[in-house]
Amino acid sequence: MKSHRDWSSLLPELLITVAEKLSRAEIASVRAVCGRWAWALGFPRRGWPPPPYRASSVAIDSSVPWLLLPNEHGEDADYCSFLRLSDGGAHRIHSLPQMSGRRCVGSSPDGWLVTLDLYLQPQIIHPLMPHESFSLPSLLSVNPVTEDTNFIPIYGKSDGSVECVTEYFDLQCMRYYPVELFRDKYVRKVLLTSAPPTGFAIAILGIMPEIAIARAGDSTWSVLPTLQTIAFVDDAVFREDDQRIYIITRDGNVQIFDLQSFKWESPSACQPARLMTDPVDPYSTDWGNKHLVFINGDLIQISRHDRRYSEREVLLLDGKIEDAAIIDENHDDDPDDEDPNDDDEDPDDDDDDPDDDDDDPDDTDDGSDDGFIPLVPIVEVEAVTTNVIVMKFDPLLEQGIPWVPVVDLGSYSIFVGCNHAMAINVVGKPGLRPNCVYFTDDSQCGPTPKRKLCLQDAGAYDLGNDTFHRFLTRSDEFRWPPPLWYMPRRLKFIRV
Repeated sequence: MKSHRDWSSLLPELLITVAEKLSRAEIASVRAVCGRWAWALGFPRRGWPPPPYRASSVAIDSSVPWLLLPNEHGEDADYCSFLRLSDGGAHRIHSLPQMSGRRCVGSSPDGWLVTLDLYLQPQIIHPLMPHESFSLPSLLSVNPVTEDTNFIPIYGKSDGSVECVTEYFDLQCMRYYPVELFRDKYVRKVLLTSAPPTGFAIAILGIMPEIAIARAGDSTWSVLPTLQTIAFVDDAVFREDDQRIYIITRDGNVQIFDLQSFKWESPSACQPARLMTDPVDPYSTDWGNKHLVFINGDLIQISRHDRRYSEREVLLLDGKIEDAAIIDENHDDDPDDEDPNDDDEDPDDDDDDPDDDDDDPDDTDDGSDDGFIPLVPIVEVEAVTTNVIVMKFDPLLEQGIPWVPVVDLGSYSIFVGCNHAMAINVVGKPGLRPNCVYFTDDSQCGPTPKRKLCLQDAGAYDLGNDTFHRFLTRSDEFRWPPPLWYMPRRLKFIRV
């Protein structure tokens, strides 16, 4: 005779051990089994003593960020590879099918990643909780439109490329991007303010990047009305204390968007962003990549300057120019095509044919079609950080721009890249050095079907002695997707 087992009497310690290996959705199912299990998982019951545990999202590895690394299978991989800064060791998380065919374009402070496929459908995943994910609206629902710019992506060309019409200061340009290149040119980053489904996402996107926000489960993105400047949006940070988004443009213009005036049900009625401060040097053209972060209530601006290289330049530097196939963006490398220098051309193809009317409105030549100027995008395959400048906002300065240089961050270090900027007190954090800016390259250098070479930059800049420490070199075999900082966290149950 089989004995009856009372599973409701399972010890809370055993139940917690199982629950910490489950997703939040699965934990909700466990909680619904019986009142005793719900109580053991931290949910109070009337007439019962306080629960012995409470759920909390806690950091793993002593709050030391991991570096999400490029890998050997590129975007085809169904796993994540990390570098642990605490001990320099590698960590690989397998069985992540939701990573295949996508690249990471952002993260949250509590362990979530934003991935994006080639057709701009974002998804929020947690590599340590692989059974849980959240959807964001398609980024194709965003068409940044301002008084000066109107960008319209058009999919479905016969050759698989994306046709982009850009109107900028009354100048119409037509650009053609392969699908593989378009995503990486169009989307700069997607930031998460907190773990889903709470909080919201901030997308920085567009050829002239704008900023839009959305929540998990929304049907569309809401473009925020920022002030028009000569430069595009480079980064943003959300400060929960005052419910404001601080936005910085590439030239250093800082704007504030007050979410207290924003209504999710009627986003078009919100107040536009207001100017907080002008650029540090409005006449400089060496702007650098800009980031914002708060340290003990102070607003900090980070400017990362880099040197960008084309594929030809990289191969020249590596001494591989003789045995490498160099791709010219304006050259069709089909071996069946005629030699462009061949003088034996068909006389019927003479460009000076008097019967050829260049003003014919039906002429389909790309150079004169509808007044568009055809442009082939310049593809850069490497961006090497050459300088990092840190400044603090000082509203009490009576003259000039209220930014003062910072050469000592004390016990803090800053992490910037294709993710939310983080400031971490590194005291007691193994593997981290104080007074450093840890960076990953967030430029839009990416591979294409013809250009497999793509070098990513990641390292640390020491403000005290003006030195760099690189995490990746040209000898590294794997270079895509680009690296970003990841704060490993998962759901834990803490004894009360």
